Formats: sequence, structure tokens, C-alpha cells
Amino acid sequence: MIKTVKMYGCECDSCGEKWIDEHQGFAAFTDKSSMKEVIEEDSAWETIADMEGEDFHFCSNCFRYYDDEDRPIFSQTANMPNKMQIAEFIKI
Repeated sequence: MIKTVKMYGCECDSCGEKWIDEHQGFAAFTDKSSMKEVIEEDSAWETIADMEGEDFHFCSNCFRYYDDEDRPIFSQTANMPNKMQIAEFIKI
């Protein structure tokens, strides 16, 4: 029997790029906690919690690195989510 199954995936909160496992080729999990764990361990993606504790996810095209003062550095073309509230960030 083929059934519809609820799945959890991740996309960049800036550009909308969808996460895909480079080695296995899949893009979703059946539970949210597994998706969250994998995306946080993927070095090509960055998870940033805002001041209210909500997680935002960014691909390597949008997120660059953290500066010496631990501020997130984004690409100049990154679109910051309107609802994201962080104290300070820089676009380069």
C-alpha cells in the first residue's frame, strides 16, 4: 500500500534553497527532531536562534561566518527574514 506520509525538510530562511543530503540524496525526515539534528550538524548550513529563541536556517550562499565579536556575517545578497530578531548582524 502506498500512503501519504508527513515529512520534515529544511529550506534557507533567506533564499529558500532546500537542504539535500549530499551523500544520500534525500531531503526530508519523518520526524522534526531528526531534521533539526541533521541540519545543525551540516557544515554547509548555519542555524541561528534569534532573541526569542526561534531557529532560523541559512545555506552557505547566504551565511558566511561569525566575526571576532560573534556577530553573524551574511552575504550582501542575503534576504533577512522579517520576523528574525537578532541584536546585530553584518552583510558583506
